[in-house]
Amino acid sequence: MANESKSGALNFSSREELQAWLESLPPEQGRWVAVAIAARTALRVLPLVMTDAERKRGFENLTFTVFFATALARVAAVYPTHANELRANSYAAAAAADAAAASYAAAAAADAASNAAAYAYDAAAAYAYDAAAAAAAAASNAAAASNAAAASNAAADAYAYAADAAVWSAVLRDANFIASGGAARTLACEPLWTGGRPDWAIDFWRRLVGTLPHEDDWEVWIKWYNRRLDGVSDPEEVELVFATVPDKEREAGPAAANKWIADELKRLRENPAVPPKLPATIEPIIVNGKIALPANPLEADLDSETLGAALTALRTQIAELAGDLDAEANIDKRVIAFLRRLAEKIPQAAPTQAQLFMLAHEQETLEDYGNTVAAEWPALLAGRYLATALAFDRTVRQFPKWRLFKQNADKNRLTDQQRAEAPKLAAEFTVALREEETARYVASEIPDTFEEMCQRLDAARDDAREDRIASGVDTLAEDAVTSIENIIKRMAETALAGFKRASNAATKTGSAYVDSVEEGMVDQAKKEGKKDGAALVKWTKRILVGVAVGAGAKEAGIGAVIAKLMVTYPQIGEWLRPIIDLISN
Repeated sequence: MANESKSGALNFSSREELQAWLESLPPEQGRWVAVAIAARTALRVLPLVMTDAERKRGFENLTFTVFFATALARVAAVYPTHANELRANSYAAAAAADAAAASYAAAAAADAASNAAAYAYDAAAAYAYDAAAAAAAAASNAAAASNAAAASNAAADAYAYAADAAVWSAVLRDANFIASGGAARTLACEPLWTGGRPDWAIDFWRRLVGTLPHEDDWEVWIKWYNRRLDGVSDPEEVELVFATVPDKEREAGPAAANKWIADELKRLRENPAVPPKLPATIEPIIVNGKIALPANPLEADLDSETLGAALTALRTQIAELAGDLDAEANIDKRVIAFLRRLAEKIPQAAPTQAQLFMLAHEQETLEDYGNTVAAEWPALLAGRYLATALAFDRTVRQFPKWRLFKQNADKNRLTDQQRAEAPKLAAEFTVALREEETARYVASEIPDTFEEMCQRLDAARDDAREDRIASGVDTLAEDAVTSIENIIKRMAETALAGFKRASNAATKTGSAYVDSVEEGMVDQAKKEGKKDGAALVKWTKRILVGVAVGAGAKEAGIGAVIAKLMVTYPQIGEWLRPIIDLISN
């Protein structure tokens, strides 16, 4: 097992210690932690493909292979759902690494670069093998690659120790990020060198950039790597471009492969897409020209009659427990009041999505307070409480939307800092939604629901409140951010659809572009809502065009709040910025 320092931080410097620590993690977590650490290690030593033999035959093939393999590893770490579809590319990357190394004259440099490609490949394919072994190999090979590259030049012996120490130090920081509660996917998106880039990494990268021929579209990879250094993520479809270069293009050589990437990126810039909305309390629709909440009952696994009976039984179970607890002198009266309020919230029939999500979030409070119950309550009452909490969880899990939300939330899409900022930004967003102009296009139930979420977030964090019984609101914060993003997605869909219709109209009629924009938006409005649809389409475009990231921080209005959100939650900016750029032209 890895050693711990006096401060409690992990401290290891060998493959065996890293492997032991990874194997101590729950298997599913350990698998993706291994992939993330391996991918980041591969990215750190990627510049070592550059050596004094940089002009030797096969250098460009080898360089492309290393780039491609590390892109595969990164996509596997950030988007694990794509791992299976990338399996064939992973095998191809490994074979290409061997072929490129064999054709490369400088043996030491070839070993270094092919190691980088090989363990990046291992990381991408780790889901099919032992994850701990894959990551352990990645970390140890990092040092080997560093030493091999340095050894190729007698004047650069100092790089050997510096590279080895710096790489292991970075691996330790990654491991401690996980040990302190961070998620593998979040780690994969962090800056590569949080302690500052070592001199050797800067030097080798500069030499590599200066050597690659500009006419072969290497700029796509240079920009890609610089964004990895800074911890800036790209939209999912952009990340996938770098990991899905077709066999035909790769076999034709780096110039052809790089051109394919450049063409695909251009296509995405010219045709940006809004990502699918994710399950959350607010997953809005358009009703009569307004962004509104769906009023229909949420789909459940049970038929309506069985679901109604389950809800009634749960409501009765909670109310009866609260009544029996009231007769106990030593039971905290706050939990009794909470249980009674909870029973009153349970509907008699299938709720709407917003109603179900606001109810289901109470599961976190039930679970948190369960620790106190187990430690302090009489065994009989504690058993009843825990049974009631389990019944509550089983009931809300009858709704597929809630289950999917929980799965997404468990992946920890937000950092601790982002989660802490959620209540404040949700409150600002609520105020902006109620402004006179915005209220014309956003139904009142949306800011009303946000206000309830904000009140719950504030109450759970306010230690002075007499009715507070628990502080567990992590999933509620995740929900608030996802709900805000869903509204922005709906706005972007509306503005983008109007823009595309306008562009098509201009192409077909040859009319003035500005006139066509208006015509296209009116046309799109017919789909968005009969009466006020045209106004909604124009409003969404005007708001999004006016959004400037980092500007208007002290200003009011929904546009200013969206700008703040894009800064605090880069995942919003990743997909929204290309759309804003397009419709602003």
